[in-house]
Amino acid sequence: MKRESLEKIIRRRLELWGYNEVRIPILYEDIWGKENLIYFEKNGKFLALRPEITREILKSIRYDKIPKRMFYMGPIFKLNGREVEENYQIGWELIYKPSLWRDVEVLLIIKEVFEDIGIDDYIIELGNTKIWDFILRFIKDEEKVKSLREFLVKRDYVSFLEKSDLSNSELKSEILNLFYYDSCDEDCVFLNSSLRDEINFLNSFKKLLVKLGFKEDKLIVNPALMRPYEYYDGIIFEVYLKNSKTSLGGGGSYIERNKYNELLYGFGFAFVEEKLLELVNGTFLEENIRYFVYPEEQFIRIYEDMRKEREKGIISVFIPKDEGVLE
Repeated sequence: MKRESLEKIIRRRLELWGYNEVRIPILYEDIWGKENLIYFEKNGKFLALRPEITREILKSIRYDKIPKRMFYMGPIFKLNGREVEENYQIGWELIYKPSLWRDVEVLLIIKEVFEDIGIDDYIIELGNTKIWDFILRFIKDEEKVKSLREFLVKRDYVSFLEKSDLSNSELKSEILNLFYYDSCDEDCVFLNSSLRDEINFLNSFKKLLVKLGFKEDKLIVNPALMRPYEYYDGIIFEVYLKNSKTSLGGGGSYIERNKYNELLYGFGFAFVEEKLLELVNGTFLEENIRYFVYPEEQFIRIYEDMRKEREKGIISVFIPKDEGVLE
């Protein structure tokens, strides 16, 4: 019951914020990314198992001036060597134009979900894609930019400096400050005004989250942060367990076109359920259940008692005593 109970708690929290559950097909024809599992269907079409869910949701959503809130729970797939790796992803999306309240809402829900399930030793690392957009624009080769982004995602900063051709430019000290920001913090001097503005915005964003109830030690500003998928634009973040390098999940602000060629703006978050289940103390997930163990012929008589318990939010389960169960 642990998995089902966890999903129930998260689903209820999201519903309280006005999010609606959506479901999308596991197979699709739009092949993209390197982690797709592709096979050849009988009718000659290439199909893929989805490696993530956000992009598939966005394809069919129409642009609207009213905020759209949705969440999903479902499997994702990728190749790990020759093995097929399947994980269960849970996430939520707030589709609306870039707005401070939009980004804050999604992060506040993460905080409340962790409170609901009793996880307190988490860290949220905050970054901003606009920082690297500014630096990478000095590189004209699109393929090279793509490979450099991959180095940033992997946090392979040595390879980034070696391959970027920017290490000997006037941006060298700025880039090094980004990589070592956690240790130099306020001692970092950014000469470029655009970089300063974006980093100052990150720090202001952190202060706002603290004002809204986040503990300060839960939030880390990391201007070197980069996430996979090129649709991210603006604030991005990763969620970690304290003292662990393994990410529980992540998300951020994005821009994507739907199948109607309309631009969609949103902010979202997703995590792999299996990673969260490893951290959960099973005791808090125990349901409030009352078992009614009576002979079969007494079911009608005790129905009213069970109904009253359900009205109180207590799960009421009838078990026929004649079957010899739970004597």
